[in-house]
Amino acid sequence: MNKLSKLAEILSAQNIDISHLVALNAYLEDDSVMAMLENASFDALDPELLDRLMPLLDRQSKYTILQKVLDGEMDAGAIRTLLPYADDQMIAQIESGVMEGAFPEEVLTMIREFQEQQLQKEQGSIDR
Repeated sequence: MNKLSKLAEILSAQNIDISHLVALNAYLEDDSVMAMLENASFDALDPELLDRLMPLLDRQSKYTILQKVLDGEMDAGAIRTLLPYADDQMIAQIESGVMEGAFPEEVLTMIREFQEQQLQKEQGSIDR
């Protein structure tokens, strides 16, 4: 067990979750990932890497990703990865972007599906 995993175990006992850091560390330790990173152009961020980085990003970084989608530098599918970490204001801006034609209409479907999943999770935790 590496040091980060051990720290995660200790903190977990205190209800502090750093599992995202542990997952990112495990992802980065893979030799094929390191080769990809060394040879990659970051004009189009790898979706799997973005998924692992998202929980660690600050608000400004999340808005930077949204802007890259808006500018056409990233695929609109990145919004699906962004949604679990977006606040209500960002979601409202994304919805407005769809209405203004800045994002494709399928983004509204992504938002609706995400919100339905969140509602189901909340209802599941209430039923227990």
